[in-house]
Amino acid sequence: MKPVFLGLTGRCTTEVAVCVMEKDRRFPLVKEGNPKCRGKYGLPGGERDYKRDKNLEDTVIRETSEETGLEILPTDIICLKSTICDGRNIIGIAYYAKIVGGKEAPGPEILELGWFSLEQIEEMFLKGELRGEYVLDVIKHYVEKGKIPIKELVL
Repeated sequence: MKPVFLGLTGRCTTEVAVCVMEKDRRFPLVKEGNPKCRGKYGLPGGERDYKRDKNLEDTVIRETSEETGLEILPTDIICLKSTICDGRNIIGIAYYAKIVGGKEAPGPEILELGWFSLEQIEEMFLKGELRGEYVLDVIKHYVEKGKIPIKELVL
């Protein structure tokens, strides 16, 4: 049974997780292929599947693998975000992860996988090429404020 959380609007909450990785001061973004945000770039990640994911760490591992072909180990939390999108409360965790295996390859719902510098991502935002402002916000937060080890936050 899917748990229901009520937010300020009284609507059901959706839990999401996104992944930030870094290679040579570049960050991976996936170009979405689904109709809702086709052609927009976002961080690897997605909604929690309550049948498959025990928690949001499982979600970010599964979604990142499905979208990028990479196997990851989430090691840190960058930030938490709460927003309303399409009438739904969205609670999201941005994880920092290490690549531990796999082969880089866009998944079936992904048009393209690329590694971009912060400057390139800022330009993409100005051109309207990002899925949302959160993409830039999460990466800037990581660059400016760093990350917190999961083991320091999870009971």
